[in-house]
Amino acid sequence: MALPEPDRDPLVDQLRRAARTSGRSTSDIARDAGIDRRQLARFLSGARRQLLADTAEALAGGLGLRLSLAPAACRRKPSRAVN
Repeated sequence: MALPEPDRDPLVDQLRRAARTSGRSTSDIARDAGIDRRQLARFLSGARRQLLADTAEALAGGLGLRLSLAPAACRRKPSRAVN
């Protein structure tokens, strides 16, 4: 029986996509990001599913990207009129 796929992280997907489409080697990206090449290779292969925030920020910087936070969409229920 197959296990359900865990929720995908859009940030992780974007960082992987940016690294793969950059046309640069894993060694070059790791050097520019200041992170270990083996750690980056495990992340890109999917063997490592997540990155620490500082590592994700360093990777983004090494790829010429900038991380930014945005507020999550508010999920409010419509207000009811009070009579």
